[in-house]
Amino acid sequence: MRKTAIGIILIALLLVPSSALGQGLFGWLFGSPEPTPSPAPIVSPEPEITAEPEAVPEAEAVFPSPVPIFPVETMDTEENADIRVFLKSLGSVSALNIVTEGNYTVENDAGFRFDRGSSLLFAADNGNLYLSVGGLTLNMGASATLTRHAAPEGETNGLIVLEASEKNLYCGNLQLTAKEDAIEAVLTLDIEDYLYGVLPYEMADSWPMEALKAQAVAARTYALNRRQVRTAQTYDVVDTTADQVFRGYDPSLENTVSAVDATRGIVGRWHDSYPTCFFTASNGGETALPEQTLKREGDYSYLDAREDPFDLENPYSIVRIAEIPIDGGALPEQLYDALIEGAADQIAGLGFSADRKDWLPEILSIESCEPCDPVFEGTSMYRKIRFGMKMEAVNEDFFQADPTPAPAELPLDADLPPAAEPEAIWETVPETIYVEVPTYGGLFSWYDIDINTSDIETTAVSLQNSQENGSLCWQIEVRRYGHGAGLSQRGAQMMASRHGWDYRQILAFYYPGIMLNEMDYRREPLTGLDSLPVSLGAARPHPTPKPTPAPLPALNAGEYYARVQVASGGTLNVRDAAGTHGMVLGMLDHGQRVIVTEEIGNGWAKIKTAEISGYASMDYLIRE
Repeated sequence: MRKTAIGIILIALLLVPSSALGQGLFGWLFGSPEPTPSPAPIVSPEPEITAEPEAVPEAEAVFPSPVPIFPVETMDTEENADIRVFLKSLGSVSALNIVTEGNYTVENDAGFRFDRGSSLLFAADNGNLYLSVGGLTLNMGASATLTRHAAPEGETNGLIVLEASEKNLYCGNLQLTAKEDAIEAVLTLDIEDYLYGVLPYEMADSWPMEALKAQAVAARTYALNRRQVRTAQTYDVVDTTADQVFRGYDPSLENTVSAVDATRGIVGRWHDSYPTCFFTASNGGETALPEQTLKREGDYSYLDAREDPFDLENPYSIVRIAEIPIDGGALPEQLYDALIEGAADQIAGLGFSADRKDWLPEILSIESCEPCDPVFEGTSMYRKIRFGMKMEAVNEDFFQADPTPAPAELPLDADLPPAAEPEAIWETVPETIYVEVPTYGGLFSWYDIDINTSDIETTAVSLQNSQENGSLCWQIEVRRYGHGAGLSQRGAQMMASRHGWDYRQILAFYYPGIMLNEMDYRREPLTGLDSLPVSLGAARPHPTPKPTPAPLPALNAGEYYARVQVASGGTLNVRDAAGTHGMVLGMLDHGQRVIVTEEIGNGWAKIKTAEISGYASMDYLIRE
């Protein structure tokens, strides 16, 4: 059974002066001969930061003075402005529905010109790419590119991919390649148009302008860095957090558009190349090096590891807290058992019972609590928490003594009183017992305060009033959302909003070794549709009819045959769900025979042919 701490100690806790909170609690009360180190001081920065998590109290902070503003030097270049973006977020899809909200052809061929608002269906089958449009199907071979052409100023000019998470404009050339039965989509567009689709999904459009501008420069530099190292690949960046999130252009997000325009062409440079400008949601109060949290090898000497009070200051930086009661009797079972097990050898060495089942030592109170064993020297990534405890145990001498007293000389016929069992005497262990408990995979898991999937969070410990009941407790704060290297988005937010830092000062703080250059990239003007040579699909085979459908299988119980009835030259969409919200899996021609396997209701049926199965509107199905 656990025993609570001595009553006088509990009373004394209420009288602890503020000057005593930084030292070992029992050292202050009793003058412990072994001073307890002070808890680590707190110094004062999943897309896709658009929703604000619950705010936490601000910590006191000491902020550095604004760093000198980076000069921006103009630099001539012959580099082009294009970035190739692999639309990895689409997943492995066999069909893509695309709407042209601009002027497009297939590879500059006027014979493959599409009117604004055209609906195109591309499907991959056995390594071939098929285009269905206007009731016709064309075999495009292994790949095809939708090429963008000039449009009058003020008109939209891009593509909408209906399978994308956001129905925004993709303002570039879209190359589609059949990889067996899946489509790989790579969008080539101007770096500035690309940033229109990155910035609002890496920072919220409502954030302060200087923070948005700093993010724009970092994202531009990062993309160009990927381009310079991926020359042998078919793309430069992917549109997910594996590089940086890209969701296309939404003109209503005006602040992010303005931030891109205000920093047009400005990039970071280091040793005549583009550095990898890492950025992270929140660094937990200190910047990390890529080799520490990303396991990246290379020369990243333009970065450093430093305290970031701006990230800590931000009330929306993610922080998770575990409260460790001072009263040993109130500790949660998992932590209590770990501390008892860790204290066994020390308790035994002091002559007390450490492993007898009914006489295990007990924890009176937690005197001190501090992080230790940093993963990297000088960082707050601690592997362990060191607890100093006052404990109570039974002295081993009790078990060595003969509990049966020598019998007195009594008459042989005397009634003997029953032997009294001696009561164990619990003693306060005279020394503070120190036990180290793992953080990663230990405390963080027990209290469910992990933030990242990898063990890179920062840890700080302080003596605080409990948020739950107001009593004193040891508070363990866990921070860092993301890898922590480079620019902290939460830190940049505070630098700009509360401290008035310019975007160049923000960049100088997080990338102290780089220079800023304004690059005038080479751009080829878009070709007007009217200037294309007259042709009729010369770049591709002429439209061909779809192959004759394969014979239908025999009917199962409850099924029946039906025929598609649509306007001449039209097609009926087959979707993956019963409703127009479903993704289009394919199209059926007028007069084509199908099997209706189930009438779903609401005017929809589940149908199949030899090649496809899905859902179709019953308005266009006539039962045979």
